[in-house]
Amino acid sequence: AVGSSLRGASLEYGVVMLVSRDVAVRSLRLRALPTRMNRAALVLREGEVRGQSCELSELRECTVLVLDWSAQVTLDDCHDCQILIGPVDGSLFVRNSSKLRVTAACRQLRLRDCADCTLSLFAHSAAIEACDRIVFGAWNGAYAGLAAHFAAAKLEPGGRNRYDRVHDFNADDDATAAAPRAPRWSLQPEGAWALWE
Repeated sequence: AVGSSLRGASLEYGVVMLVSRDVAVRSLRLRALPTRMNRAALVLREGEVRGQSCELSELRECTVLVLDWSAQVTLDDCHDCQILIGPVDGSLFVRNSSKLRVTAACRQLRLRDCADCTLSLFAHSAAIEACDRIVFGAWNGAYAGLAAHFAAAKLEPGGRNRYDRVHDFNADDDATAAAPRAPRWSLQPEGAWALWE
C-alpha cells in the first residue's frame, strides 16, 4: 500500500492505492482523512476485495473504481464523484451524498438523503428515500474480468435489469401534500446512454 496504514484487516485512515495482490482486504473504511479524499483516485483491482464488504466515505471530487465483486458496498457523504462498482452480491447503500455519477451492478440499491445523482445500474431492485433529482439509467460499465465477477456475485447479466422500477418511500407523502411536488426521480432519456469512462 502506498500512503496508507494497513493494520490487520481494516484500513482506518489514509489515502489508499493497493499495488500488491497478496494483501487481503476484508473491510475498507475511509474515515477522518486529513485530506478528506479531495480530488483523488482510488482503484481496487480484481482480488483486492474478494467478495467482502466495502465502505467508502467523505469523498469529494474523486474517481473510484471497484473492479472486483463484493458482498455489500456503502457510500456515505460522497460529493461530486464518479464511481464504478463491480457486481455486488447484496446491497449498495448510498447515503447523504450529492452530485454523484455511479455505475453499479447490485442485487439491491438503496439511496437515502441524496440529491442530483445519476446512476447507471444493473439491479434487481432499487429504492429511494428523502432524495431529489435522481436519474436512473441502464448499466453501462465494462472491464476485464467482469463476467466472472457477475457469476461470483450470483447476478445474471442476461437477466431482467429492473433499474427502471424504483420504489420511492416518500411517494405517499407527496401524494397527500397540499401542493404538487416535482418527481424525486426520473429515467435517463432514451439515446443518452453512453459507456462509462
